[in-house]
Amino acid sequence: FYASGVRDASELHVRIGGQEVPVLYSGAAGHFPGLDEVTVEVPRSLAGMGDVDVVLTADGQTASPVHIHIQ
Repeated sequence: FYASGVRDASELHVRIGGQEVPVLYSGAAGHFPGLDEVTVEVPRSLAGMGDVDVVLTADGQTASPVHIHIQ
């Protein structure tokens, strides 16, 4: 995912469909100056969930949810 203002966060959480998922990387998106990148691992347990919300929380500040579709 791409976001802004998360590269210096000391604590970052991502929930997909209400389930906490592991954050593999968060930092600068090298090819887009000023943009941050968050890479997560999507567990197999989410397969077939359909439309779900992705919620990112950085240092206690929760961003607006993003809707995705998981097949």
